[in-house]
Amino acid sequence: MGRLPASSSLHARSSNSSKLKVHFQMRVSPSLSTPALVAGYMAADISSRPDHQRIGPFMVGLSSHTAHPAYNYAVPIPDAAPTRAEIGDLLALFARHHRTPRLEYVSGSAEQAEAALLTAGFTLDQRLPMLACRPGAAIPLPTPMGITISTVSEPRDLFDALSVQNDAYGEAEPVSVQDVQRLQSLIGRGGYVALARDAITHRPCGTGLVTEPIAGVAEVAAVGTLTSHRGRGIASALCSRLAKAAHHVGATTVFLDVEGPAEEAVYLRAGFTRAGERTWISRR
Repeated sequence: MGRLPASSSLHARSSNSSKLKVHFQMRVSPSLSTPALVAGYMAADISSRPDHQRIGPFMVGLSSHTAHPAYNYAVPIPDAAPTRAEIGDLLALFARHHRTPRLEYVSGSAEQAEAALLTAGFTLDQRLPMLACRPGAAIPLPTPMGITISTVSEPRDLFDALSVQNDAYGEAEPVSVQDVQRLQSLIGRGGYVALARDAITHRPCGTGLVTEPIAGVAEVAAVGTLTSHRGRGIASALCSRLAKAAHHVGATTVFLDVEGPAEEAVYLRAGFTRAGERTWISRR
């Protein structure tokens, strides 16, 4: 399984989203390293959320619908060097919204910010390997026997995809109307949701998504399969399909995170390679 998606990946964009993307494209050079590209993508992505705020060098996105950590976090801009006062303002913002202060960023992209945050009482949650795939490197993988895989957009299919996602990630909350609407928004912006079904029973058994490219960078996330269907190559096939879809609409870098060697092997089969790591920290 890949991790749950970043919050901005599943939220509606603000009306100035295209302006933000153009600004990002002006700042990004294809010669930048993959970690630098992803760091810029993360800042631009969260900045396009209608509920985002900027506190000093931090871009913050907080959901009004859920307190789930995946949908409430901040991203430091690359090479951020926050003051104690700015970190205090960041903590106050999370407190006002009754959310746990947490940040996500590419490891090495915000070393001064990380040091300052750790001094302020934040602790490391995890550092996950980041993999990436560029056009030409993606490996087409066959759909496993007895399985169908398709990109979907109908509400019922999106509900099924979210149900599989919740089961795969151990999420107890039922799928809500807002959850379906977030996926519809993602698709409307140019992202894709893939759904695997059992060819005989038509039962949904696997899912994943890829975001719209921002300056050629897109994220694969929320890849998961039901326990009953694991070990059959469904996740690899989903990832291959999603990477191909993103490359087709202009992504030159498609990235994702993995939680261990077994998951990494799944995505290596689809043509992804190691490209750095991402960090999650929080203050409890």
